Amino acid sequence: MCTKQLVAVKLIVALQLAYFDLREGIMKKVLISILLAFVLSIIGISVGGCHGLGETAAERSDDHKRQRTLNDQMFVDDVDAVFQTDRPSRLTEDTVR
Repeated sequence: MCTKQLVAVKLIVALQLAYFDLREGIMKKVLISILLAFVLSIIGISVGGCHGLGETAAERSDDHKRQRTLNDQMFVDDVDAVFQTDRPSRLTEDTVR
């Protein structure tokens, strides 16, 4: 081999090494991006939860109705406690209600 061929071979080898280094850097960035997306999605799912994903409109309506009923019951209990009608007064033997 002559010197021109050696220089050409060295140049080709150097270009291939640079290409693989560049490719390796890109691969690292892609892997880091994928890992970051995975971690963020796990955090998002754990914070947001999965409630309501498989719920039908009827189930949602039942949930809202039950919650309204519970809220109404708690409100009546609070009003009874304020006006002290939640338990007998024991001032008389007769039933007051």
